Amino acid sequence: MLNMNFYKRILFISLFFLSSVSFTQLITNDSINILFIGNSYTHMNNMPAIFDKIANAKGKLVHVEKNTQSGASFQVHTTRLDLYESIKSRNWDFIVLQGYSRELSHTITHIDSATIPFLNQIIDTINLYNPCVNLLLYNTWGYKYGFADREEINSYDKMQDSIIKGYRYLNTIYNIPIVPVGMVWRNVIKANPKLNLYKEDNEHPNKIGSYLSACTFFSAIFKESPEGAVTSTISAEHAKIVQAAAFKYVLTNYSDLN
Repeated sequence: MLNMNFYKRILFISLFFLSSVSFTQLITNDSINILFIGNSYTHMNNMPAIFDKIANAKGKLVHVEKNTQSGASFQVHTTRLDLYESIKSRNWDFIVLQGYSRELSHTITHIDSATIPFLNQIIDTINLYNPCVNLLLYNTWGYKYGFADREEINSYDKMQDSIIKGYRYLNTIYNIPIVPVGMVWRNVIKANPKLNLYKEDNEHPNKIGSYLSACTFFSAIFKESPEGAVTSTISAEHAKIVQAAAFKYVLTNYSDLN
C-alpha cells in the first residue's frame, strides 16, 4: 500500500476490494516518492536519476532521491546518521535496499550474523517512520571474472548464483520483493556477449549497466515496459536491448520475485 493521506488510503482500500484494480493502475495517477539506499552500485552514473528520466519519459510522476556511501554494507549503513535523516525526511512510497556487492554472496550462516541484525535495524527504522512503505531488494550482479580470493565465487556465474541465493534468502525472511537487476544483467550479457556492462574495474556498472538497473526498477515498480523511453544516456540500439530484456524478465518472473 502506498503511504498516502487518510482519504487516499480509504480510496485505495475501496478500489482494491470492490473493483480488483491492480496496484500498478492505482499508482500511475499520483506522484510516487522513491528512496534508493545503497552504495556505488546505486550512485554510479547516478542510476536513480536515469530511473527518474525513464519514468518521466513514460508519463509517470515520481520524486526520486538517493542516500548512498561507496563500499557500504548494511552494517555500515546503520552507522550513517544521514541515512536516518533521509528515511525520516519524507513519506516514502518505495525504499530500495542495496548492500555491499559481495555481502549476499556468503553462506546463510554468515548472512545471519553479518547482515540480518543490521538489516533488521534499518527496516525497523523505516517502518517506524513509514509504516505503509513498499520495500524493495536490489539484487545486484557478479563481477565480470568473479572474486578470485574466494573459490566459491571465483567466476562470474558462481558469484552471480551466490548473490541471487542470498537475496532470495532475504526474501524468505522479510517477504520483501526482489528487483532482479542481476538476473537481467546475466540474460543481457549471455544474449549479447559483445555488449559490455562493466567499467574498467570489471565490477562497477558503466552507463549501459546503470541504465539496465534503472530499466529493471521501472519494469518492477510499474509492471510496464520502459521500451520507447527516449534517452541520451546510451545509444538507442543499446537502450532497446536493455529495455526489452528488463521487461521480459520481470514480466515472466513477477510472481517468483514476490
